[in-house]
Amino acid sequence: MKVRSFGCIVLLFCSPLDASDFTIEKQKPKISLEYQNFIDFNGNEISTSGLEATYLFKAKADIRKLVFLNVDYQTGIQANFDRHSVYGELPPWTWSNRLTTTVTVPVKKLYFGGTFFFRNNLLGDVPEGAEFLDIFGGEQFHEISGSVQSGFVFTPQWEVSVSAQKSSLRFTDFPLSNSDSKGASARLSRRISKVRFNFGYRVQSIDFQRPIFFVPVNQPGDVIFPTDGGDFLLQHDYFQEIGAGAEFFHSIYFSAGYAYQNNQSNNPGFSFHNNRLSFLVGTELAPSLYLQAYAIASLLDFLQEDADLPFPLVPNQNDSSTMAASITKAFKDWQELELGFQRLTYNSSFVELKTSKYIVYLAYNLRF
Repeated sequence: MKVRSFGCIVLLFCSPLDASDFTIEKQKPKISLEYQNFIDFNGNEISTSGLEATYLFKAKADIRKLVFLNVDYQTGIQANFDRHSVYGELPPWTWSNRLTTTVTVPVKKLYFGGTFFFRNNLLGDVPEGAEFLDIFGGEQFHEISGSVQSGFVFTPQWEVSVSAQKSSLRFTDFPLSNSDSKGASARLSRRISKVRFNFGYRVQSIDFQRPIFFVPVNQPGDVIFPTDGGDFLLQHDYFQEIGAGAEFFHSIYFSAGYAYQNNQSNNPGFSFHNNRLSFLVGTELAPSLYLQAYAIASLLDFLQEDADLPFPLVPNQNDSSTMAASITKAFKDWQELELGFQRLTYNSSFVELKTSKYIVYLAYNLRF
């Protein structure tokens, strides 16, 4: 049913438009041979090889140059060859989907718009209680979010934009990680020659479906769940981020950014300060040979350290640190061979959630 909904949305955007109004910007089928290595908080390690096939579709359209539409859809299925270990089993397959649709209406120097975002993960069956938990996207979930935005272009060099968002995240097997959030953001951009500077602020209010809990210092084996009139008090987070970044447009593309994040939670183990650093670089090393690399470092400082979880949770993937690099060799105009590496690390105030993962892959890509 979910796959049909993707097709219906794409057809909804495309069907009422004349052929001259609709443009397919990019189609990219990709098949890759992967090796993955997982390490959990106890140092337990599980490795697997497998195949992954993905398809990326990007298109744009306009209605009489008054309304502009963008569709970005990606689907992919991954099959694990070596699934069994003494520490648990990986699912035989994982099917992921991501859809982003954006509508923009320009009015002279102003513009208004809205964005719809959907992503999900579907997994093959694993015997209950035998699964090895891959917190880096290895659980079954779906997420839906929507936003409205507006901006003003003062000059070709200056632009300001604001947006408001609302989202819902649901896990099939981890209901205590479910959440609903709403937030707002603002960004100011300034372009000087081939460099663009961005300054932003973001705020988010998040309601979780898990209870607040406390572990007494002198009674580490006990857990206290506060109640209000017989009902458990649920976790609420207030997240803020302020940051700046720069993009350099030339024969080499380079971007770097810094953001300070502050998360205040009524559940002590989830409050933190974070200094988040990021960079991305892309360039042509030689004719038809390209390099792309990026890194995100989260320097988290938790209000409470090395706490114990009284129940299983799946953390927010956006809090992880990651580094990745790939080299791509293009053949003709539509074939590529890609070699890549990615490492992900999650640091948490809860010892059960401290884990890491790395991936090495060799891929064959097509471009249309």
